[in-house]
Amino acid sequence: DTMARVAAYVPTKILCRLAVRMFIGTHVFPKNRDMAFKLLDAAAVNSRSLEQLNQTQFSIAQLKKVEAVESGKPQLLKEANNELSVLCKEDYVVAKFAMGKELMKINKKANPSVQKQMELLSRQYLSECAANSYAPSYYYLGMAYEQGIGGSVDKKQAEG
Repeated sequence: DTMARVAAYVPTKILCRLAVRMFIGTHVFPKNRDMAFKLLDAAAVNSRSLEQLNQTQFSIAQLKKVEAVESGKPQLLKEANNELSVLCKEDYVVAKFAMGKELMKINKKANPSVQKQMELLSRQYLSECAANSYAPSYYYLGMAYEQGIGGSVDKKQAEG
């Protein structure tokens, strides 16, 4: 397949970004869901490291989430969240950040019996990201401390 041969020479990061643009559609790239997933499949096949494979799997899961929300497919959303959870368990910091941020935002809408668990997981993921010097996580972790998400309010930690 020509796509796979070309993808072998293009960095994974570029393929993932291109796939997202094709999935969403831009003035340069018309929306093309099938082509986006073909690019990501080619990126997965041509991954030369675990980081590249994780990046590709993360992009696939995120696009599945977008598709699930746009098309009202709760089963696809569940599948995508499960894929992201696997990446979190494999310590892929980008997935942990995305899930931590998302759990922080949706916890207010959750069933009260699940809310505390979601908040704890959110703070845990964001803390792990910060411990790995993942800069975007500092802001959200500070918010978690400031608002008491996943633990008690800690203004000193929130500021530092």
